[in-house]
Parts: sequence; structure tokens; C-alpha cells
Amino acid sequence: PLPPGAPANFADMVGEYSITATTQAKSLAMHEAVEVEITVKGTGNLEQLECPKPADAADWKLVPATRKPIVGPNGETIGMVFSQLLRPTAEVGGIPSFSFSYFDPKKMEYRQAATAPIPLQWRDTETTGSGIQTAVAAEPPPAGTVPVAEMTDIYGYMPRAMYGRDITLPRWMWYLLYLPAALVFA
Repeated sequence: PLPPGAPANFADMVGEYSITATTQAKSLAMHEAVEVEITVKGTGNLEQLECPKPADAADWKLVPATRKPIVGPNGETIGMVFSQLLRPTAEVGGIPSFSFSYFDPKKMEYRQAATAPIPLQWRDTETTGSGIQTAVAAEPPPAGTVPVAEMTDIYGYMPRAMYGRDITLPRWMWYLLYLPAALVFA
């Protein structure tokens, strides 16, 4: 059994691992997706490893990551490449660090594998803006004055001449007309 005191981001992995992150992006802009490739190599069971989470995900929208195994010459999985799409929802200075914790059986301790953050320039665009939200207190427009005499019901809008003759029947006659439909449903 593993010793108590596992870190919060413990990935239930035992072995020795290394992690790197790369991207082709040159800059970031509000709500524009950026693809990051996270490569994890190690000696443990990489098939059960989930994509490492970013250290600060508050300003990012994450799309579920895809995975591709790295297979060694003997057919064993020696690494896993995760492709993670991120979209910034606020102005950020770059791609955050990705990390996970594991148990190292040689040193008999919990360790953390983490990537370095990737600094990228922030770019303003016409459609997305700078990302800095400023609250503008706007007064609601004044209510218009509509005389009550001019307000009419939607049914009273059309002139009576367009309706033709009004059809009015006694209530018992309407019940008599609905009787065949009630018999069909019964």
C-alpha cells in the first residue's frame, strides 16, 4: 500500500515520470484556441494516466484532450502524448504549467512532474477585444408616455368590417358540435 499524505493532484501512478509541453502558437488572443502537446514519459502504467491539468485553469476554457501512445521497439508503451486545446477567457501572460503527482518507488516518496509555463505575448483583435472588462454604469432609457386611451387590445385592432359576421352560438350548441369528436376519441 502507498503511504498516507498523497498530494491533491495525485494521479494514482507509481513509477518514474518526466513531462514536457510544446506549442506552435506565437501569441494569445481572447477566445482563440491554442493547441498544447503534453508529452509524458515514464516507467509506470501510462495507459491509465489522464491528461495533466494546468496549474491555473481559472482563466482558461479546456477542451477534452486526446491521447496518442508512444510505443517502444518491443511494443511497450514508453510515453503518452496528450493534445490539449485551451482558450483564454481573460488576458493571460502565457500557457500555464501542467503537472501531476506520482509515487516514486525507488525514493519511496510522492513526487511531482511539472512543465514550465510557456510565456506568450497577448494580442488584441477586432472581434475579441483586449479581454479587459470594464463595467459601464448606464442609466436605462426613460419610459415613454403612452396615453391609456390609445392602447387597444390586439383583437380590437382590426376593423369589424374585416371579420365578416360574428358567429355566436349558444353554449349547448357548441357541446353538440363537439359530441362527434368526443365519440371518436372514446
